[in-house]
Amino acid sequence: MIKVHSASRSAVLCAAFLFMTLSSCSARIGATLRADGSAEATISASVAQRTAALIRNLSGLSGSSGPGFVLDGAVLSGSLRNSPAVRSAALRNIDDRSVSGTISLGDIRLLAAGPSTGGGDKERFIRIEKTGPGGTVFMHLDRKSASAVLASLSPEIGAYLEALLAPVVTGEEMTEGEYLDLVASIYGDAVSAEIAAASLTLTLNLPRPAIGVLGGTLSGGAAEYSIPLVRLLVLENPADLAATWN
Repeated sequence: MIKVHSASRSAVLCAAFLFMTLSSCSARIGATLRADGSAEATISASVAQRTAALIRNLSGLSGSSGPGFVLDGAVLSGSLRNSPAVRSAALRNIDDRSVSGTISLGDIRLLAAGPSTGGGDKERFIRIEKTGPGGTVFMHLDRKSASAVLASLSPEIGAYLEALLAPVVTGEEMTEGEYLDLVASIYGDAVSAEIAAASLTLTLNLPRPAIGVLGGTLSGGAAEYSIPLVRLLVLENPADLAATWN
């Protein structure tokens, strides 16, 4: 059994997958993991109002002739389907800055495999170890693996993050507080406050009821993680999450 600890930083992803979600927004993901590594997930995400206005201005969306989606469900779905881990993705717009939908993954371990370690197998940010009928899913996220995740999922998300000066994209070393101060100095206190208040919530249902969680909590047999968005944007320290079933 895994001891329960507080999360070290960003993480989630976990199943992450996902969604890095979607940029400067709050997101909620419900995922069901199978023993073979496949998974089904539902997601809802929304960019806060002032941050959405900033993204429109920076990208020129405010002057376009189209609907001007800050989060475009159709575009995100298409980008996600390009990942070898994703079997299908269907996200739709609730409004111009909110999306919801489903994603089916053939094998979450194929998400953004990192560089080989010592010339062997590629280091993955998600791995599964089985012990009889039970097992553990491990998730490790740092700036290297986060960059690989962004590259493998959606270039649109990376573009949004770059506009927000996110260290996970720019590579600049800074603390979460320094990043929020930087955003406030360039884009204003309101945008900085929205980023500080945003979070990513992941509920992960395992092949069997969870008996241990690292970086989150047990909730009705599932592993639940709640991660501030600023942690995902800065990744000041690596994150290690895990969940065990028997």
